[in-house]
Amino acid sequence: MKIKLSCLIFSVFFCGCDYSYQKEIGESYFLRAINSPVTMSIGFGNSKINEGLIDQTIFEVHWNDDFILAKRHPSKGINLADIDRNQVDCYVIKKVNFRDKKASEYVEGPLRKEDYSKRILELGLDEDDMSSLTFNDLK
Repeated sequence: MKIKLSCLIFSVFFCGCDYSYQKEIGESYFLRAINSPVTMSIGFGNSKINEGLIDQTIFEVHWNDDFILAKRHPSKGINLADIDRNQVDCYVIKKVNFRDKKASEYVEGPLRKEDYSKRILELGLDEDDMSSLTFNDLK
């Protein structure tokens, strides 16, 4: 019985179309996933007007009042097997006010890990000093 229940929960969580996640990570910035955790991405805007900034699959994000730092594995679908865990793309986003500027103009990346580390050092940022979320199942 426990095995059947576990299989049912797994199939609903990873294959069902009822999965939805959204978390605000700054004014007008949000993490979102629809239909599957694998679609985790970063957007900018509000419920009516929004701009996609970083496509799936975001697995780690750090933020403060001025910046968002994100790491992603590219993926081509909505299943965990679709994630290319061998590639890590890193991004630095300078936050802007909604309606003042186009947020996508303030996205740096994808950056290699070495360039990302150098860039956050130049900006005086430290992941440990920022709010953060890590999605271990997507990592």
